This record gives sequence, structure tokens and C-alpha cells, in this order.
Amino acid sequence: MYKSKNEIGKKLKQVRYVSKEIDKFRGRVFVKGGLDEETGSYPLLTNVGSFLAHARSIFQYAQKEAKETGCQCKYDNYVSQKEIIKFFKGIRDSEIHEYSIGSHMTITGEGPIVSYDRKTHTAIGKKFHIYVESLSDLNTPKETNKDVAIQLTLLKRIEATSSLINDLNAKGETDLAQAASEGKELFEELECNGEKDLFKLCDKYIDEIEQFIKYGIASGFIT
Repeated sequence: MYKSKNEIGKKLKQVRYVSKEIDKFRGRVFVKGGLDEETGSYPLLTNVGSFLAHARSIFQYAQKEAKETGCQCKYDNYVSQKEIIKFFKGIRDSEIHEYSIGSHMTITGEGPIVSYDRKTHTAIGKKFHIYVESLSDLNTPKETNKDVAIQLTLLKRIEATSSLINDLNAKGETDLAQAASEGKELFEELECNGEKDLFKLCDKYIDEIEQFIKYGIASGFIT
């Protein structure tokens, strides 16, 4: 009889390790979006792909034992009710069968008006400073971006179908419709229960994986 607990334990350690690598990018801005020029890849997205793969293996190992021990219903009922699990499974499936994921960074800041010109009706606000780092400084951060909020969101490529183009035109989004009709790539931001931030979603996923493992042990399909 297949026993999954030992393998799941190994994968959980790998998930936590990769999560630490992903977390190094939190709140930071890198030259050329964090491109590794030697390989032409983006280390953050490479780590996200690894994170997805290791995490998915945990559920596959558990499902194999659940099926062999007659606990498939318990497994299915739990997984089907957890939005964060379904969210990351969908991204992983896309990575395997459709398109690789992308990312989008949003930088926002708030500051008081420091001066006002009555003649020109021009207000001048506080200046924001954004520290842009070299990828070589990934493991040795030198400054923090405390003046702004930085959100990193995952992107999924959208298939440019005729139906999509018609919908975009109907909504008045003619620029996007034109881009789609010309074969340009379109992407949508991914979110789960209103949360878009990549780092917060990864944290929630790990928490849910840990709860899933406890449930699987208690339910008898992780032994």
C-alpha cells in the first residue's frame, strides 16, 4: 500500500525553501524587471514555477493514497471547498498545458502637498524615492522602499478569440480589441478572493497546505 506522508514531508520542505527565495523579491524593484541577463530568464517567475510544482506534488501524493485507501471522497470534498487550492492548481495547469505565467508590478504612494502656486493653480506634492536594485544584490539588500507600496501580481495570457474581441468592442475597449485582432498577447491579472498580491497569496497557500496535511493525517489518507 502506498504511503504518502514521507514524500509529502519532503515536498513541504521544498515548498518552504522556494517560498523563501520568492520572498526575497517582496517590496523590491529590480533593474529590467529582475531579468537575469546571462540566461534571459526571470528568477522570480522561475521560482514561482518551482513553488507551484512542489506544492502540486503534495496533493498528487495525497490523492494517490486517498484513492488506494477508499478516501477519495474525503480528499475531493476538502480540496473542492478551498479556493486558494483551486486557484494555484489552475495556474499550475496553465503552466503545463497552455502558457507560462507573467507578472505585473504596481507602485503606489501617498504624500501631502508641500506647496501651492495660486497663479498657476499648481500643487506640488512630496517627492517619492524608489530604490531600484541590481539582481546581483538579491541576497544582500541595501535599502528599502518605505515611501511606497509595491504590489506584484501574476498574469495569465488570454486566448484572443473572436468572442473575446467582440466582448471588448462591446465594452468600448477598442484598443484592446484591436491589439487582440492583430495577434498581440493579452493578459489578465490573477486574484483569489479579492487578493492579488503574489506574496500574500503564497503565504496563504502554504498555510492551507499545512492545514490540508493535518486533515489528511486525521482522515487516514496521509500515512
